Amino acid sequence: MYLAFNNLIFKLQTNGTYQKTWKHVSNREIEGLASDGSQLYAQLAQRGEILSGRW
Repeated sequence: MYLAFNNLIFKLQTNGTYQKTWKHVSNREIEGLASDGSQLYAQLAQRGEILSGRW
């Protein structure tokens, strides 16, 4: 499970146990988050832009 807050992405186990944190440096907040297998997609605030990558 993933949780996004401002420019941070947190990876959590299904029971809520913390696993890892990532920070992206785009100076914009994350508005949406989706995953497909090991691919993660993050929609950024202001100007509809999507980041993707294997996390």
